[in-house]
Amino acid sequence: MKKVKKIVPFLIVVVTVISLLVSSCSKDDAKAEDLAAATISTSAVTNMTATSAVSGGTIAADGGAPVTARGVVWGPDANPTISLPTKTVDGTGNGTYVSTLTGLTLGATYHIRAYCTNSLGTSYGNDITFVLQPAITTAAATAITATAATSGGTIFYDLGSPILVRGICWNTATNPTIALPTKTISGSGIGSFTSAITNLVLGTTYYVRAFATSSNGTTTYGNEISFIARPTIILTTNSITNIQATTATSGGDITSDGGSPVTARGIVWSTLPNPTTALATKTTDGIGTGTYSSSLIGLAPSTTYYIRAYATNSGGDFYGNEVVLNTPVAPPVTSLALCDQTHQTPVYPVVSVTGKTWMDRNLGASRAGVTKDDFEAYGCLYQWGRGNDGHASIAWSSNNSGSPINGSTSNLSSSDTPNTDMFITSGSGDYDWRSPRNNSLWQGVNGTNNPCPSGYRIPTDAELTAEFTAYSITNTNTAFAAVQKFVLPGFRDSSNALLYDQGNYGYYWSSTSNGINAVFKSISSNGTGSFSYYKAAAFPVRCIKD
Repeated sequence: MKKVKKIVPFLIVVVTVISLLVSSCSKDDAKAEDLAAATISTSAVTNMTATSAVSGGTIAADGGAPVTARGVVWGPDANPTISLPTKTVDGTGNGTYVSTLTGLTLGATYHIRAYCTNSLGTSYGNDITFVLQPAITTAAATAITATAATSGGTIFYDLGSPILVRGICWNTATNPTIALPTKTISGSGIGSFTSAITNLVLGTTYYVRAFATSSNGTTTYGNEISFIARPTIILTTNSITNIQATTATSGGDITSDGGSPVTARGIVWSTLPNPTTALATKTTDGIGTGTYSSSLIGLAPSTTYYIRAYATNSGGDFYGNEVVLNTPVAPPVTSLALCDQTHQTPVYPVVSVTGKTWMDRNLGASRAGVTKDDFEAYGCLYQWGRGNDGHASIAWSSNNSGSPINGSTSNLSSSDTPNTDMFITSGSGDYDWRSPRNNSLWQGVNGTNNPCPSGYRIPTDAELTAEFTAYSITNTNTAFAAVQKFVLPGFRDSSNALLYDQGNYGYYWSSTSNGINAVFKSISSNGTGSFSYYKAAAFPVRCIKD
């Protein structure tokens, strides 16, 4: 019983303490229930500079607990929070406050929210997105003539005080200022405006800046643009129609000559973007304004071309928009027995700007060149004047190596048609595979030993030269850019039958004989030209349609 008497008072004390604690918690809970999130909104962004801007917020209600911190927070993503370092702290309490954002990047997009913190936590205002814009930008020059043009600008904000004067200034030197007499006054305030530039000199380059002067006397300039005073032609490039493997139709539409008559017009094209009239691949289609049609010829099958209309007046050459043409695969014409009389090779014709039709690949090649050192486009290597007797066949294994299909012999032939499929070496005398030599071989489509398919023949040196001139072929790159896509198979030596210069040089036989030698075209990275060499040497050939 003594133990019970001691425990009872202790229990009474414990119950009393618990009751007091419960009563205290109930009062705190009641207080929390009376509190709510603060009511806050984000102010619009104003007064932007190249690195700063102004915003802020309005706290309409604190939710029942005093605001101990307030400001704005910003970042590149939506709904930024105060965990970011990019924030301001702008006092305490309710009401409206102003915040300055610093360390910004011109042209960047930001999300900003006002925030306030009390004992309940942090509340945020609405998310506002803004782009930090320059105060003023200069409009591109338009309506350019020999003596006038149009520009202007846009003022995005007022630099902290009202814009009293705005306009543009220009000069023949960079960074013009309002100290020059060559300026315009185009009203006041923020927004866009247009200004006329007058009294220009034909052919002169001018530099232009928009400006804005505020009530505090500060003048701010926009970005600088430049233009040349010349009669500007306005034209567009027609869409491509009548698309074939080697031909198509386009043209242009000239809506303004800029005040100077159009003296030439047409289209220009290339396998590279932004072709110009410096290229040989262009048409000439009359004069004057209006719509005209142009025919593209000499295209290669399965090739991408970039095409622009052009027009010329006293201001120079002007171009329309660029359109892209993808030529389709040409239907194959199967011809017999290239190189060794045992296989068929597809022959795809391509038409040059000279109007001549050529095979699109070297004789004996499995395809037209994909690159200038594409060994699958090398084809066969012929001794001058020999036909498809097997001596020319090469098994190419890379861009700089291959193996002749047949062997070699030093036994010269006494006839035009050797009784052998081997390469005939010759290291002395006439350096010819035939003895005595015959300078009349390969002459014309019906010439003796013509190795080309029916209707085709070996070109003359004059015909090859005309192509090199038309396509401005001066090195390996321009040779591959021509419609024939000349590649670099090198040659086979006349005295030892070995292969040389593969991947670096292109040597192409012509049908032109020059005494004991024959004329060929040489292509290298250093230049091109016509040269004479031994007829026992073996070069590739490209056939021309008769």
